[in-house]
Amino acid sequence: MGYNRSNFTLPYLLLFPQSHLPTNDLPDAANFWQGLKPSFVFDSGVFLSLLICFLALSVNNLGSIQAVDELLKPDNMPNRITRGVAVTGLVNVLSGFLGVIGAVNFFFSPGVIIASGVASRFTLIPISLGFLALSFLPKTIAVLGNIPSVVIGSSMIYLMCSQIAGGLQIAMSQKYNLNTG
Repeated sequence: MGYNRSNFTLPYLLLFPQSHLPTNDLPDAANFWQGLKPSFVFDSGVFLSLLICFLALSVNNLGSIQAVDELLKPDNMPNRITRGVAVTGLVNVLSGFLGVIGAVNFFFSPGVIIASGVASRFTLIPISLGFLALSFLPKTIAVLGNIPSVVIGSSMIYLMCSQIAGGLQIAMSQKYNLNTG
């Protein structure tokens, strides 16, 4: 039985580099830091793509924060926006250095809040710890990777419907006067 490298996560391989894997499968992840030789090459096409993505994600980030603002009406919103954009930016810079996909705020947030009835950010702590624990269980990740796309798609449709409902609730609130012509 051969081993599939995708069943082993980077934290697992960094902690257990000699973990029952054939030696020809180790160099990609276990020796990640040893073979790292950073260099800088400017590529205008990559820079232009980065700039476009940066602008799109900045608008998305700001829109997501403001959508939750309309739903929850928290106090001191300008400072919350500044902190939210700064934290997202710093996490993405760190993600870039580590070569992984960074965090992105989604407009799903109000939909999730409406669907679950929970708006506390502290509920993310046990979920974060759970995901961290999962990173050390490669076989569990392989099982989760086999969830049918229909199930994932159905969950996303439910969240999108909740998001649309949230947007309609905000649009139809007393604060806005819609001009229908």
